[in-house]
Amino acid sequence: MYGFVVDSLEITPGQDKSGTLVLTPLVRHVTFTVQVDKPEEIKTCKGSLSGVSTSLNLSKRKVVTEASTNVEFDMETSDKGVNGDLIILGTALPKEEEEQKPVTNQVTIDFTLSDGSTVSATADLEDKLNEIDTPHVNVTINATVEKSPKFTIRLTNWEVVPAKRPQSNKIK
Repeated sequence: MYGFVVDSLEITPGQDKSGTLVLTPLVRHVTFTVQVDKPEEIKTCKGSLSGVSTSLNLSKRKVVTEASTNVEFDMETSDKGVNGDLIILGTALPKEEEEQKPVTNQVTIDFTLSDGSTVSATADLEDKLNEIDTPHVNVTINATVEKSPKFTIRLTNWEVVPAKRPQSNKIK
């Protein structure tokens, strides 16, 4: 979904005017990559992202930050961990608009492990998704699987970076 904003436009009858319209994406493709040190221990995985805007002000081309929800997405296992992606409303928030309520996002990943146990891990992304001004965003999370009396998952670090193009052709 794309849109554009015209701040001022004056057309004089009988006079030709030309210009360039630049379309701006109104949605963002977010790719999640969770690199796990023992991926063979993961049977299935699902994720959710909190703080996702549920509405868009089309005339101003920005998300409405007062209304947000959690969005769930599927993740697929790989030989290095798990991967998932989703499309959310919004663009990067303009820097000059301090009066808007800050948006914070948390990603929660629910793992089902090889022994049948389920473990959840959460990473607080703060407002990093809103600082990236591209329509494609990669979130990379590193995790370790620890086996004591039972399995646990510990998220060791995370990073949010712009992507030049989608990492996956599958959009869920």
